[in-house]
Amino acid sequence: MEIPDLNGDDFSSLTLTRQIVQIGRVIEQSQVPVTLIGSSFGGLTAAWLAETYSQVQRLVLLAPAFNFGPVWLGQLGAETLANWQESGSLSVYNYGYRRYLPIYCKFIEDLANYTLEKLIRQLPTLIIPGRADEVIPLENSRHYCMNRPWLKLSALDS
Repeated sequence: MEIPDLNGDDFSSLTLTRQIVQIGRVIEQSQVPVTLIGSSFGGLTAAWLAETYSQVQRLVLLAPAFNFGPVWLGQLGAETLANWQESGSLSVYNYGYRRYLPIYCKFIEDLANYTLEKLIRQLPTLIIPGRADEVIPLENSRHYCMNRPWLKLSALDS
């Protein structure tokens, strides 16, 4: 089992594309079927990796960040978004590092290139959102599961 740091060496320049490339290199080296387990933004990354790499045979997604861009931008508000675009970075709380760190505007620009409608590969997938999750709402996972009968949704009281 490998547990990579998806922040890489530089959280500020994090993008979904960078994470896909980073983990894609590991998957390409695998000689056995791969099961990906991802949480939050890592869950979104895992879903995109499964779409791209046939070695990925199963997914377990914990509170995956489906529809993250629109939800997060809505929470930030127009003024914060404008300031982010003007300054080039925004201070956000990183749960892994337990502190605020800057993230560049490229993060949200890159995320706009990834629409959930393009995730169509059918493989065994367990999605485990939290019913009371305030960061990644349960409804995001429910919506993602619509018209994808191969997915299993199992919400937790958290």
